[in-house]
Amino acid sequence: MQKFRIFISLIGLKGFSSILDGWIWLAVQNGVETLDIDIETDRDTIYDLPQTIFSAKSVTTLKIAGCKLEQTSGNISFYFLKSLTLDKVQLNEQMIQKLTSECPLLEKLNFYSCWGMKCLCISNLPKLKIMHIHVSYEDELERLKISIPSLEEFRLVFEDPRVNSCVIDVDECPLANDLELMGDIFRDREFHDFISKFPVLKKLSVEWCRYLEKITISSKRLKKLRISHCANLKVLDVDTPNLSFFTFMFNQIPVSSINAPCPWRVVLDHGDVDARWYLNMKEFLRPSNKICDLTLYAEPSKNTFGFDDFWKIAPALCCEVEHMTLHARRLPSNYGSLLDRALWICYPKYLTIESGGRNQKKFIKYVYDELMNEDLNCCNSQAIKCWRHYLKDFAVESSIIKDPDQQMGIDDLVDVLYTRPNETLHFALDWSPPAADSTGC
Repeated sequence: MQKFRIFISLIGLKGFSSILDGWIWLAVQNGVETLDIDIETDRDTIYDLPQTIFSAKSVTTLKIAGCKLEQTSGNISFYFLKSLTLDKVQLNEQMIQKLTSECPLLEKLNFYSCWGMKCLCISNLPKLKIMHIHVSYEDELERLKISIPSLEEFRLVFEDPRVNSCVIDVDECPLANDLELMGDIFRDREFHDFISKFPVLKKLSVEWCRYLEKITISSKRLKKLRISHCANLKVLDVDTPNLSFFTFMFNQIPVSSINAPCPWRVVLDHGDVDARWYLNMKEFLRPSNKICDLTLYAEPSKNTFGFDDFWKIAPALCCEVEHMTLHARRLPSNYGSLLDRALWICYPKYLTIESGGRNQKKFIKYVYDELMNEDLNCCNSQAIKCWRHYLKDFAVESSIIKDPDQQMGIDDLVDVLYTRPNETLHFALDWSPPAADSTGC
C-alpha cells in the first residue's frame, strides 16, 4: 500500500475508535508508505492512536492531526520516516524525545498547535533540513530549544501574544538559509540576537511582529527580504547589496536607510492622512532603483493638498514605478486628492484601479477623465510641475479587449468590468519626466 488517508469526524459517534484501529493496523500490515490520519474530535473525546502505528516500518511520510500520541512501551520502528507532521496532537516531552531519537532519516518535522508539553527540545536529528513550529493560543510552551546543525529552513509562528515569555534557544544551525518569523515573538534586542544565530541566511521573512520598533539587517548573502504587518516599526536599517527582491507590506512608514538595489514590492495602508505622510512615503521609496509593484489602500482625503506647499517641502523628482494599484475604500468625495497625491509621488508605467462594486466604476471613470484633461494652467510658475505636465499619452488595457483595434468606450468597458469581477483594467501611462538637473538637487 503506497498511501492511506483517514479524514473523519468522531464527534457524536461512539464505538468507532476500534474500527479506526483496525484500518490503521491494516495499512501498517500492508507496508503503507504515506500515512495521513486526520480525526476531528473535541479535547474530551480525543482519539488515542493505537500502538500498532509505531511498528510502521515502511512509512516515509506520516501526518497525524487531532489525536493523542501516548508514550509507547516498545521501540518505534520508523526506520525510513523522512517527513513527520503533528497537527493539534496531544503529546509530552518524553514522546517527542523518543520520536526524534528513533527517526534517524527524518528530513522534515512540523509541529502545528500541539499541546501537553511545556518544553520542546529538538536535537540529534542528523538529516533534518526543514522544521516548522506553530504555537497557538492553547499551547503551554515555556521553552523552545533547537540544536540542529543540518537545518536549512526554519519557520516559527507564535499565534498568541501571551506566549512571548517563552524562552527561545537556537544554537548550532550554521546551514540555515531560510528563516520565517511570525507573531509577537521578540522585542528589538531579542530579535537581533536571534537572527545573528543564522549567519548564512538567504531568505528572511518577518511578519506580524508587533513588538518590533527597529529592524537592522546587514548581509551580503541575503537574497529575499519580506517585512509585513509590523505595526509599530519606526526604524528600518537595511544593508543588503545582493538582495534580489524586497517586500514591504502593511507597515507604517519608518525612518529608513536602505541599501537594496533590487525590485521592491510595497503595500501601504492608510486613512485620511495629510501631505506629510506622502512626503514620508516618497522619501522611503527614493533609494529604490526599481519599484516593481506599489499598492496603496486609501480613503479619499477631504484635506486640501496644494502643490505649492508640496513643492516647497519636497522638490525632488518622482520615482518610477512599474505598476501601481490604488484601492479607494469610500465614496468619491474627493478622488482628485488621492490621485494627485499618488501621481505627485511616482510615475507608474501601469496604473490599476481597485475598489468595491460601483465605487470601482466611478473611480475608473474619474481617473479616465482626469487623464484626458489637457488643461495645463495649474502650476506654470513652478520649475517642476505636477504630473499632468509630464504625461505624454495613455492607453486603456484590459483582457476584455481581445482585439487591439477594437473600439470600446470607457463606459462600456467599466460596465463589462462590473459583471466580471475577475477581470482587470489598466491604464498604460507614457511619461516624459523632467531632467534631473532641473530640480536644483
